[in-house]
Amino acid sequence: MSNHEGGHMLNEVLQTLDNYQVFNWLGLGKTQELVQVILKIGYEYDCNYGEILAEIGRKLGTCGSCARPANIVYRDLCQQCFLDHYEVDENGDISLNKAYEEWGYTPAQLLEILKAEKIAFRQEGQEYYANYITLEKYIKKNLWGEE
Repeated sequence: MSNHEGGHMLNEVLQTLDNYQVFNWLGLGKTQELVQVILKIGYEYDCNYGEILAEIGRKLGTCGSCARPANIVYRDLCQQCFLDHYEVDENGDISLNKAYEEWGYTPAQLLEILKAEKIAFRQEGQEYYANYITLEKYIKKNLWGEE
């Protein structure tokens, strides 16, 4: 079980520090050191790294899954955690069956979106693959109304 309130509180502290441009003043190296201290405190109080770093991990250069300083490639995840979590191949592609599990659209619906929007995809046997980040961005923006 996780201390969700504590994680959200620490996230709000990080967001507030960012609003006051404290991280700009510190620079990336010192910011990452400070974030590691905050994550350690959160860990001692059973807080979740992902909740602490939600929506700000990329800016702080810290992965919300493994909590290591890293180049963030997607949401608040480093490349390794992204590949582990989303099961994409070496090209950044995901099977439409896996995408179905992620977003709830059938593989046939996703294939129609890919064709209609001229989003690159490939076929291997009966399976279709598309770039995970491109497809997810399209779905969030055009079907869910998110940025």
